Amino acid sequence: MDGPRSVCIDEMASLAKLADTVFMKGREGAMFGHFPGLFNAGNARNCLVFVDKGRVVSHVGMTQRWACIEGCTVRVACVGAVCTYDEYRGQGLATQLFEAAREQAVVDGVDFMLISGDRTLYRRPGATDVGVDWTARIGRAHADGWRLPGIEIDAFRREDFGACRALHEQRAARFVRPLDDWLNLLAFSRADCREVRMIVVRRHGVVCGYFVIPETTIETVTDAVEFAGEPFALMAALGPLMDNRGLREIILRLQQGDAVLRGMFERDGVSLEREKTGGILLLLNFAQLVARLRPIIEARTNADKAERIVLSENDGVFRFQSPDAELATDRPGAARALFGHPDEASLPGTLGTVLPFPTLWYGINYI
Repeated sequence: MDGPRSVCIDEMASLAKLADTVFMKGREGAMFGHFPGLFNAGNARNCLVFVDKGRVVSHVGMTQRWACIEGCTVRVACVGAVCTYDEYRGQGLATQLFEAAREQAVVDGVDFMLISGDRTLYRRPGATDVGVDWTARIGRAHADGWRLPGIEIDAFRREDFGACRALHEQRAARFVRPLDDWLNLLAFSRADCREVRMIVVRRHGVVCGYFVIPETTIETVTDAVEFAGEPFALMAALGPLMDNRGLREIILRLQQGDAVLRGMFERDGVSLEREKTGGILLLLNFAQLVARLRPIIEARTNADKAERIVLSENDGVFRFQSPDAELATDRPGAARALFGHPDEASLPGTLGTVLPFPTLWYGINYI
């Protein structure tokens, strides 16, 4: 047995067969088609495998991206496509691969992992649910009431790329995408393990929003894999979008930064449900992450209080200290303190005024 190590280029076909067998049996090439950002020669170093007699038998994959949280840049590893052939399970192969992935990510300067699954394999080292997002369920009555003159929806074209990228870059918490992420969406029309279509919103011919919507001709309720844009234009486009797709309801995932859109939904009586962010999060380098996000703390309170807020870790104990409150917790607790959780109360005192930070939503970066 050879591993854990990065997959070799000439082993990609064997890796594809493993991934398809575990996740999409009978659909040859499906996994590589759905996740071109993960399964490509340029990312082979981040596809960690065990190989037995020339055959890839176990895999843990990750992509690494910069991300922007309220203007602060952090490094994130997205983990997914974790799979092992049935006959090789029970040998701890995935555990060893995941440990190797964590070690590699730390060396690469990654602050935390976002993991698309939920297994003991990930929970054991401290991965946990985090985030406070809102799910909005919008019916035809609301959508029809928001229509505005001059609003049109259209299929995404290559010349729309600059405007759509600029709209995405306005989000408070987002992945910093290399060009290939957008080009893969355009070339493969796949995201979130689904066939998708990117719809551009224009007002009087100017691009002012977009939606990434699952491709379906039979369902009357769907969600948006991703969206961005000017709130009034997005709301006004929902009616035309429902007309175009034959929908009676659309579901939008709102992040903390969608405060204006959420406020308008609340005003108009749209159903909103608080819930955690998708995936689970594993802190890797707490001190580095806190240092990178420090400007958010300084922006949320005065200079004197910010100076006396100390977030530290020693021997597995994570401490959150302010002039009027203190919390000592473990790694999962620290992740929830940093990024919040819908089932947990706000932190006490000044800590509760500067935390939680916004969380990332996968959108088209899901693996």
